[in-house]
Amino acid sequence: MRASLLFLVFILGQFFQTPAMAQKAVLIEEAETKGLELEDAAVNVGKKVETKLETKRSAFMREHQDVRDLISSEYSSTYGMRADRRVGVGVEAAGQLGMFGVNAELNFALDDSALVGFGGGPQYSSFELGWRHVFNGRAIAPFVGGAFSRWYNNSSTGGSVSSSTPGFLAQNFLNDYERQTGKFALNLLIPSAGLQYNMLNGPYVGTSLYAEVMMLLNVSNLQDVVTGAFGAIYYF
Repeated sequence: MRASLLFLVFILGQFFQTPAMAQKAVLIEEAETKGLELEDAAVNVGKKVETKLETKRSAFMREHQDVRDLISSEYSSTYGMRADRRVGVGVEAAGQLGMFGVNAELNFALDDSALVGFGGGPQYSSFELGWRHVFNGRAIAPFVGGAFSRWYNNSSTGGSVSSSTPGFLAQNFLNDYERQTGKFALNLLIPSAGLQYNMLNGPYVGTSLYAEVMMLLNVSNLQDVVTGAFGAIYYF
């Protein structure tokens, strides 16, 4: 009888304790699962934030790299620069435009360019149309060219021309009537050859300095003069 009562008490204890323990185990398991899910979510959020920051950083670096490349472009040769920079504008002293002029150059090929310029000097104006063939080189490139230039003064108040700049204009190209009236129009054919120094890298990349020797042939009286010019041009 006593053993039966003990067995009955044991059975009843197991009956009342098992659901509570099972529920407690389930709660612990659910808490662990939610903890892992929260931890994974936090890790994923961190990865997404890091990825966005890395993307923005990469875009920022690419943008500034593009700016640096634009500012400090480097070329291995004159043709490399001319392939990338097709248009140039510059100034010239002496030569086919007279005392001073401004010109523009269009590189329609790696080695050939079309030129147009405007200038003049005291008591006259000038313009030119020309062509230039450039030979390849690293920084120093030789060139040859040809041009048609017109020097003129149609002003009725120009006065006589006893001297001119350059001096050969009055001495070699103008006749007595043109010197007395100061009115003239000269058509000149001009073959030329020279050297061009091109800055291929650094902050002044695209800048060019040149010097050339040319012959000015007056079409009307076939008088010719050999002279020189120097100038600077920037390609962009």
